Amino acid sequence: MGNQAKRYLTIIVNDHENDNNNLFKALSSIDNQIGFDLKEELQVLLLTNNKKVDQHNTITFFKNLNISFLIRDTDNYAILANEALKIVDTEWVTFMDSRDLLFADGSLLDFLNFSKNPQNNTNLFIFKYLIPIISNNQISDFSAVDYLNFPFGKYFKKSFLKNKAILFNDHLNHYLLEDFTSRAVEICQKPIWINLVNYYMGFRTPEKDILTEFIQYRLAFLEFIQKNNVDGQTYVRDLVWSIVRAFYILEDQNLVDIPSAKQDLLKLVNLVRPFNDYEKKIANEFKQQQGTHKMGFSQFEDLFRGNEE
Repeated sequence: MGNQAKRYLTIIVNDHENDNNNLFKALSSIDNQIGFDLKEELQVLLLTNNKKVDQHNTITFFKNLNISFLIRDTDNYAILANEALKIVDTEWVTFMDSRDLLFADGSLLDFLNFSKNPQNNTNLFIFKYLIPIISNNQISDFSAVDYLNFPFGKYFKKSFLKNKAILFNDHLNHYLLEDFTSRAVEICQKPIWINLVNYYMGFRTPEKDILTEFIQYRLAFLEFIQKNNVDGQTYVRDLVWSIVRAFYILEDQNLVDIPSAKQDLLKLVNLVRPFNDYEKKIANEFKQQQGTHKMGFSQFEDLFRGNEE
């Protein structure tokens, strides 16, 4: 990417399932925002395993986006994204999925204004988006996007990612983006959250949780923040949150009576037992997450009573 003039922001775009129609819409949603004035500020790095992707016509049609391609024969997005991070040479980087259209007029300009303001000294900006709620084929309302698991809306300083060795966990799939964002958020001293209601993302059907991968993700994440000397209170908070969320995945998927699922969750439970007042912390977290769930802390206690190491 070094043959071009030095730019400020790289948008890494994932060509999801080689869907040319989605890819065209996603690139158009970027192109519609930048215009001529901003084209020298950014570049797009397109990740794909489609060896037949029409590079020439894509570059020609979206000439303002300064597109380059990273083409590899793999379905593992983490491998592609980590390789992309190695070659990115801009000060800032963000991620986008070809399924996600960016409807927020001026959001890229807002990022440039926020990031170039000396008062906003940070390694991470998080724009909090809204997503439409579809009812009877119409938009009936809007809700907050799951900021962890949606790729666009987070801008990372490249030097921060490199210095802290923040990479995508290539053993994950479903929680890949959530893990990456969680690592950055937890070890960034002062991430800046931008809560503006005029940022919208396209609707995407929610995906179901996967218990085994969720626990694998949280174990690796907890090990990462521990190695990066995150304070003990934060570690316990994240661990307790992980336990309760995993328990409710068990409930939602009717896995409470499945021994193998219980053993998976026990991997997290055993980590928290050495800490003082862990039962009280877990009980309080159940109050936070319970919502409409039928089960609570007492059922959790019954499930794991007698399983101390």
